[in-house]
Amino acid sequence: WSLENKPILTLTDYHWNKETYEKSLREGDFSDIKWIEVRMHEEGKKLENWQALEKNNMLVILEANKIS
Repeated sequence: WSLENKPILTLTDYHWNKETYEKSLREGDFSDIKWIEVRMHEEGKKLENWQALEKNNMLVILEANKIS
């Protein structure tokens, strides 16, 4: 929020299932699709609630290779 009590930025969040992402990647000639779970760094584990943060994490790394 800005000083004028207005949002600075508005984002739209889409939640597609894993199959939709993989299908789209394959249709775009990508292969070797890997879903990599983001884990808490050792430094972050100093936080009191790090386990809840990690458990409820919605971030993932999606890796794929473009077929030539």
